Amino acid sequence: MKRFLFLLIPVFTLLAAQDLFAAGFMVDPSSIKIIDVPVGQSFEINGSTESGKYFINIANTDNVPSRYRIEIMNFQQFGRAPYMGHLEIPDLHWITIASPEIIVPGKQTVAVKGVIIKIPKEEKYYGKRYQAIIKVVREGEGRGLSMEVVMPLFIYTKKN
Repeated sequence: MKRFLFLLIPVFTLLAAQDLFAAGFMVDPSSIKIIDVPVGQSFEINGSTESGKYFINIANTDNVPSRYRIEIMNFQQFGRAPYMGHLEIPDLHWITIASPEIIVPGKQTVAVKGVIIKIPKEEKYYGKRYQAIIKVVREGEGRGLSMEVVMPLFIYTKKN
């Protein structure tokens, strides 16, 4: 009996590890820089432009659909300071996400669209380099682990 258990434990461990490695996701791009954001107007981050990708792609590498939650965080929540030369975004409500929760089918990629930045029209917000954190969380949904990816979001406002 001991010999049987001795053989069974490595097989179970390998199968469990295979499930753990398969249950993942990737987020592209790894950081987002938005240049010339107008002050006092709504600016939608939706698609690609000459200055780069402005949307987030979530790739579900698992075989089954997964639910993802997208959050915008400040540095107090994140526990670090902004990169040198950047200010923490003063108000997280400047950024809204039309669908902060999405379901991505297994082995597929979905682009998150409908992200809007609206900075109040005040002189003090022109020509600034702000930074926030984007957090993408894959909900565990009974499969054990919840996973998350964090990335910087750089917002450079237009000069007046």
